Amino acid sequence: VLTTSYEEAVRPVSTNPVACHPIFDCLQWVGYLPRRIFDGLRERCRKVIDAYIGESSRPLAAATLLGERSEISEELNDQLLTSGMLHILAISGLHVGIVAGLVLWYGEIHLRSHRWIIGTTWAAAVFYTLLCGAPPSAVRACVLISFYCAAELVGLWPPPINSLAGAAVFLLAANPSQLFHTGFHLSFVAAATLLAVLDTEPKWPDEEDPLERLYWAFRPAWLRRMRRLGERAWTLFWVGGLVWLVTAPLVLAKFHVCAPVGIIGSFLSWIPLTVGLASGIIMLPAGMISSWLAWAPAVVCDWAYYLLRHVVELSASVPGGHFFGFGPPDWWLVGFYAILGGLFLFDTTKRPGWKTAASLTSAWVALGFSVGAWQSTTAKQHLEIDVLSVGHGCAAVIEMPDDRILLYDAGGFGSPRRCADRISGVLWHKGHRRIDAVVISHPDVDHFNALPTLIERFDIGRIYVTPVMMEDDGPAVRAFFDAIRDANIPVFPLDCRYRFESAGYRFDILHPPEHGIAGNDNANSLVLLVSAGSRRVLLTGDLAPPGVQMLLDEP
Repeated sequence: VLTTSYEEAVRPVSTNPVACHPIFDCLQWVGYLPRRIFDGLRERCRKVIDAYIGESSRPLAAATLLGERSEISEELNDQLLTSGMLHILAISGLHVGIVAGLVLWYGEIHLRSHRWIIGTTWAAAVFYTLLCGAPPSAVRACVLISFYCAAELVGLWPPPINSLAGAAVFLLAANPSQLFHTGFHLSFVAAATLLAVLDTEPKWPDEEDPLERLYWAFRPAWLRRMRRLGERAWTLFWVGGLVWLVTAPLVLAKFHVCAPVGIIGSFLSWIPLTVGLASGIIMLPAGMISSWLAWAPAVVCDWAYYLLRHVVELSASVPGGHFFGFGPPDWWLVGFYAILGGLFLFDTTKRPGWKTAASLTSAWVALGFSVGAWQSTTAKQHLEIDVLSVGHGCAAVIEMPDDRILLYDAGGFGSPRRCADRISGVLWHKGHRRIDAVVISHPDVDHFNALPTLIERFDIGRIYVTPVMMEDDGPAVRAFFDAIRDANIPVFPLDCRYRFESAGYRFDILHPPEHGIAGNDNANSLVLLVSAGSRRVLLTGDLAPPGVQMLLDEP
């Protein structure tokens, strides 16, 4: 409690008499109490995970069971992104469906009343959604389950598209800003794709042939089960591939990565993820009661997530399994999903065939490439310099009229990956996949620590550093040069003796001198002067005395 003797220093947050009414306070408490209860339950569940799940499996278990991503490291997050499996972190229909399925299975065995079974299943789905913090993807699944439970009780089955639209309306009414979130878009695009293929599932070859049915009728039971398992695996594979294909343009546009390996990786992850979720959901309440009850499901859960992590790591390490780049513009995305949505809205009996859908989407893809090719041939009229906000650090992108890119510094305090994301986003937005030259002003980590990540994402022509940095043997600088050496990128020293011109623009190195000056790294910062007629831009790095005095003394 904060107290003060100066009454004028305190003012009410709201002068609205309704907001200060005791009834309003009561409503606030009614909303606060459930959140407090579920926060406490989530914390207890987290303690169960910490107690029973191994260190390597714990981050994925906490993320997929409770939506807690605090232990997901940058390395693991990057592996999930480049493996095309980042979606497994989202609490979605798979998670809520497993909870509802377990409760439904238990209810059908132990409950006699059909209404009690449906009501208990619905309550379990709502409870788990609230326990996970009610993320949009989980709320969508919960709303769909609610619609189907209500339909089961009253005997009226709405079209799947109506249920999906109702879930979207519910989410947007609760939080309109979700309309602008990429996760919201991906969740509903994936769900709509699944609904669209629900009635168009391909049949196993010759499945309807009477002779084929007669042949399999006399086969051993284990062989028939293996055949049925193969059918289900094939269906799971092709449906997952179709969902990846439909969502790939949106993922590429928003996350600038395309991972075809995710089709296979997601297929391989289904078994460990499903087993981990099912055993984890049993482990959480059992762990709050007794360690003996939690031991068996905890062992299964730990091994399942251990296997899942290895699937992620293996998928991320496949050569050529992913690539970075710029995605399609917003107008193309709107048209692409409008075409698919229009095809989906057709009545099932009148819906165009796959050939028509493929022709329309292929024509739209061709249009997108044509417009992109035309825009790339349009010459720029001037040089552009973008100084990026990377926190405590420096990064400036110099784009020349001939589309060549010069990057001055690439680093910042904090997460190097976050700084690299900021630089990459600007370059991809401009349509660039290559950095022709990188200039590092001086050997402070907040000016170069993002470069190793940029090397993974872009083709870099050459790198320029100061002579002082060439002689630096600090651990960070050594790791920097090791990354450059592994990528076979040439490195050259730069000092005040060098200047060059490009497309009518002049670049002068004003500092440091050939052998540097007495002082720290900042005093030996590389100063770059960009000149275009009477306009000049001076990039100084972290220039400090005595380097400042030397620069000012120059004519």
